[in-house]
Amino acid sequence: VKPISTKLPKHDQPAEPCKAPKAQNNQKSKPSASKPTVPSDLAKWRKVSWSVEELCGHDDLVLDCDVDINLGLAITCSRDTTVKVWSLSGGSLVHSLRGHTGQVTGVRFLSREATEAIGLALDVPGLSICAVSGSQDCSVKVWDLVSGSLVKSYYTYNGITRLE
Repeated sequence: VKPISTKLPKHDQPAEPCKAPKAQNNQKSKPSASKPTVPSDLAKWRKVSWSVEELCGHDDLVLDCDVDINLGLAITCSRDTTVKVWSLSGGSLVHSLRGHTGQVTGVRFLSREATEAIGLALDVPGLSICAVSGSQDCSVKVWDLVSGSLVKSYYTYNGITRLE
C-alpha cells in the first residue's frame, strides 16, 4: 500500500474575532479603535506547512506512538495487540512485533544510555536500539529493534494504561 501525502492548507488571515453582544437598554457600545492582533506564536504556526503520511499496517485503532528523528524511526502500538516500527524516510514497515495478548496501550523508544543499561543487566551485549511496550495483558515488553525480537517480558499484575 502506497503512503498518502497531504499538505495542509495555509491560513493567511486570522479567524474573525468574537463580536461583543449588542448593548441593551438603549446604551450604545463604543467601537474599538484598534484591530485585533494575532499573537506572534499563532502567526508563526500559520506560516508552517505540514506533510502528513498515513502508515497502513495495523488492523485496529492505534493507541500510542513515539518518534525518534535521530534514528529515523517511528513506533506505534494498537488494539490489534501489535507494535510496529516504521522508517521515517519512506514510511515503510520495518518490524511487526508480536507477543502481547491484549491491546497495547503504550510504546516508547529508550535512550542510548537506558538501552546500554538494559543490555548489561539482561546480559544482551549487542543491544543498540531498544523500545518498551505496555499492554492491557499486564505485561511490559523490551524489544530489540535491530533484530525485531523480544528481549524480555515483565508481568506486572495490573494492566498498563500509559507509558511516559
